[in-house]
Formats: sequence, C-alpha cells, structure tokens
Amino acid sequence: TPTLQFSPEPTAMVVGDIQTVSATSTTMLVDDGGGISYTLILGSGSAMVDPFNGFLTALGAGTLTLNATLLGNDNYNSALTSTLITIGKSTPSLAISSTSTSIPVNGTATVLVTSSVVGVGSASTGAITYGIISFLGGASATIQANTGVVTATAAGQIVVGAFQASDANYTSASASLTI
Repeated sequence: TPTLQFSPEPTAMVVGDIQTVSATSTTMLVDDGGGISYTLILGSGSAMVDPFNGFLTALGAGTLTLNATLLGNDNYNSALTSTLITIGKSTPSLAISSTSTSIPVNGTATVLVTSSVVGVGSASTGAITYGIISFLGGASATIQANTGVVTATAAGQIVVGAFQASDANYTSASASLTI
C-alpha cells in the first residue's frame, strides 16, 4: 500500500487567498495510471479546490479538512491523506473621497467610501460609519455618522474618518481624509 503526503504542507490562508496544494506518493503509481484527487470536507470555513490540480481558493473564514486521495489500480491500493486548513479573516481596503475638498461655512459635502478586497471573494458586509477625527485651524463641523454628510460650521480643516466594522470574513478597516 502506498503512502501519500502533502508536499509541502498547505499554509494558513486568509479569505481571498489562492494556493496550489500538492500531494506526493511513495510509489510510482501516478505514473502507472493512478491519479491524485483533491476534495474538501465541510467545516466552519469555506473554500473551493480543483480536484485535479489542487488549486485551492479560500472563500470564508474558519477551518476545513483537505483530503488528497491516490486512486488505486490493479497493482496498488488507494491511499488517503488529510490536513486541516485554517482560513483567517482578510482586511478590506477602504478608498475614501468627498464630493468636495472645500466646503463653505454652512455648506455640505458627502464623504464617499468604497470597500474592496484583494483576491477572490465577496466584499465585506461590515457597516460603514463616519466621524470627525480632528479639527485644524479653528475649523468646526458636524458629520452624520451613517451617511457621511459633513456640514461646515467654521472655517479651517477637518480630518474625517470612515470606519468599517468587521464581519464573519473580514476584519475592521478605517481610512481618513482631510477636507
């Protein structure tokens, strides 16, 4: 009976990561018509694996089991090896802008935020809230926490922040902008 092992052992991943996993056998069975197939066993995380080439894509934070199966043939029994895959939360990237970089006193502007992720996967679903981080040069303003609408009440500069809460697959993130 051949033995099968991951080589190298798959590394920890975060949501959106992609890696190719590979298993090797102690026999030449693969060259004699046997093949290695990859499958995932459900767990608290989620991923996809190509059964033929081991292309692994992390989709949801948590853990799951990756199996590699060496198919048997007339001369060799099949073999199985498994490993636990840990998928951590990824961090989204926030792009922040404003409908205006200069607001007259008693005027308004809206802070706009786009949340994006690197790699494969859906965007973070964490709520985005807004706040004023600091006032510069005598400035005064208010901001609506849920919409990002800024109202200037005294001249100067303000630094506004956008904060995205964590969710099941992504950590929290923040970005700032001077207006």
